[in-house]
Amino acid sequence: MEKPRVTGEEQEWMQEMHRAGMSVAEIAETMGRSRATASRMLRDAGANTARRGPWDLLTPFQQEQVRTDYRRGYSLLYLKRLYGVDSTRLLREMEKAGIEPPSKHVTGIERLLDLEQEVLKDYLEGAVGAREVARRFGVHEGTMTVFLQQRGVLKTRGAQAGAENSASKARQVGAKDRDSGKYWARRTVELALGRPLPEGWVVHHMNENPRDQRQSNLWLFHTTGAHSTYHRRQSELMAAGGLVPASQTASESGGLWLPELIALLPSQPETVEQLLSRRPE
Repeated sequence: MEKPRVTGEEQEWMQEMHRAGMSVAEIAETMGRSRATASRMLRDAGANTARRGPWDLLTPFQQEQVRTDYRRGYSLLYLKRLYGVDSTRLLREMEKAGIEPPSKHVTGIERLLDLEQEVLKDYLEGAVGAREVARRFGVHEGTMTVFLQQRGVLKTRGAQAGAENSASKARQVGAKDRDSGKYWARRTVELALGRPLPEGWVVHHMNENPRDQRQSNLWLFHTTGAHSTYHRRQSELMAAGGLVPASQTASESGGLWLPELIALLPSQPETVEQLLSRRPE
């Protein structure tokens, strides 16, 4: 059966998704169209459909944040998993910007000694645990624990109250998901928004790939119920055949697209705060 012609509304959706950083292939899959059709519609609208990598899809602010994190000593592996950019490209961009790594040591106590002030700042001021700081600076968790013990600053479990408690954060993610896509997706969202994601919120990967942490692939639902509603509606649309606009279904189910929230932050931070303060119905 031949698919119906692309409507004006679909063209607007495609252009909006392209401006937010989604690739032509992602747009085609989301809209239920062929890649050739999506590419033709975007070209007709004057959009540049040349292939772009994850680094090119970061905003200037986010690219500068990557540079700042690298200057502080965050490992390439951590930055790769957090921003979705290949380590080789990250290193090339840092060299292009003339940024030397703050430590020549790859792992171990020697690296921590080089970065001592930054490590202690993250641990003492960032309300995170030794495991998270170890990830950031690319050392083994046991090495980080010994390092913090030697300086007499290792926190005991439950030393901080409420949402700032690292144990509380672990419960939000789920202990079994600490090294999964769920954990890294949540970290990606929190870094992009500059604030913790409230408890109960679900991060959804639009292309169903939990390892794909690109911001254009992430949607936020304020409850598991809203997330389930999206999947149920999407399944019904797929069963009925025809166009399956996943992004539209997500929006109608109460989902928030991460790039849209990021775009609102500079001019309307209060709106973002209001959206993220939504309570379960």
